[in-house]
Amino acid sequence: MRLGLSALALIAMSCTTTVKRPTNEQHVKKVQVTRHRFAPTHIVGRPVPSSAGRAKRAMPDPLGGLSAAALYELASRAQEEQHWSKSLSIWNRLLAEYPSAVQRVFALLGSASSLQRLGRCGEALPRFEEAVDMLDPEDDAEDYVDARFAMGSCYAEKRNYDEVIDLFTALLDNFAMPTEMRIASLVSLGVGLFMNGELKEARRRFQAGIDEHNLKKQSEYLDDRYYMGQAHFYLGELHRTDFRKVDLATAKTSEEMAELLDDKCDHLLDAQMSYVRAIRTRHFGWASAAAHQVGTMYEGLYAHMQDLPRPEDLTELQSLEYKRELTKKVAVLLRKAIKMWTSALEFAARTGTDNIWVRETKKKLARVEKLYFDEYLDPRIEKNLDEASDREAEAEQLAAQSVTDSDVSKEPVEETSN
Repeated sequence: MRLGLSALALIAMSCTTTVKRPTNEQHVKKVQVTRHRFAPTHIVGRPVPSSAGRAKRAMPDPLGGLSAAALYELASRAQEEQHWSKSLSIWNRLLAEYPSAVQRVFALLGSASSLQRLGRCGEALPRFEEAVDMLDPEDDAEDYVDARFAMGSCYAEKRNYDEVIDLFTALLDNFAMPTEMRIASLVSLGVGLFMNGELKEARRRFQAGIDEHNLKKQSEYLDDRYYMGQAHFYLGELHRTDFRKVDLATAKTSEEMAELLDDKCDHLLDAQMSYVRAIRTRHFGWASAAAHQVGTMYEGLYAHMQDLPRPEDLTELQSLEYKRELTKKVAVLLRKAIKMWTSALEFAARTGTDNIWVRETKKKLARVEKLYFDEYLDPRIEKNLDEASDREAEAEQLAAQSVTDSDVSKEPVEETSN
């Protein structure tokens, strides 16, 4: 009670007198917090309106005052670490502040490569072209060829296939390149020719790249899985083009149908062999693309045969039986497509591959599995056949009964005439 009265007296005094800071701070006892009871507080800084004449504080420039050589080192290090946006900004700074520096050609190449990696080939090509003009094809052969290779990739991305053809033809004609680079040039040239519709010459270039690989792999270590996968894939595409050209609907006789079907299946097997070779290179991207195309061929052949015109003189029952027997014979194509796509998706799951080919394969597998059930395993097919058979049998009985009734009705007329 005495302590309470003392506290009230102190409070009353504080209302009328000035409070003085304690002179001896070491006697102030702080409460020790041993347990965190509150959620952390997020301090949000809000802009304070500045006065009209107050200048904004300048941020320090980390690249300010650096020499061309220092900028070159920083940009090169960022590029090695694949920090493409950072390297591009430093290369741009070097180009802007030191336009006549000896490092200019490397800044052009570095910034162009960064732009290419960022998907900005339209901006990269002028820089590559300026750098190439500054390089001597004889004294700076390696840098020159590397730059031309990068330009070829940009031309392909921009679908300038005439430029692709001219570029890689010139490289093959004028430079004695290492084996891997020569193979890459042959295959890249083949892609340009293929996309330009020059299929015969494209086939020759793809095969030349594969032959070069098979010849040199005995004596050299070749890290060219990408280009071998690409070459075999496009050879498969060439065979698939021939496969699609064969139209079974043009057959007029069963003999012509058999010949066309053999021809179409030969092209399918040739394409499948090339696609399987692409898969065996174990380049994940081209392997998933090749597996997708194999299944697509089987699905396409199934659809083509199902769409063939039926004989016009078939009854309802005969038409259903025709479709059932045809489906039985060609359903194996759907099973092959399902098997190929299932294996491809398992491979993609094991390797962590996720690209447009894998996603399209998932869609097609789901659709073809449903098609296989609907057209081959659906029990309603047999039910429809039974119903059609019953209707046909009933119609035949009615026709026979009608003939019998007609004969019976004629007999009395003949006896009367006699």
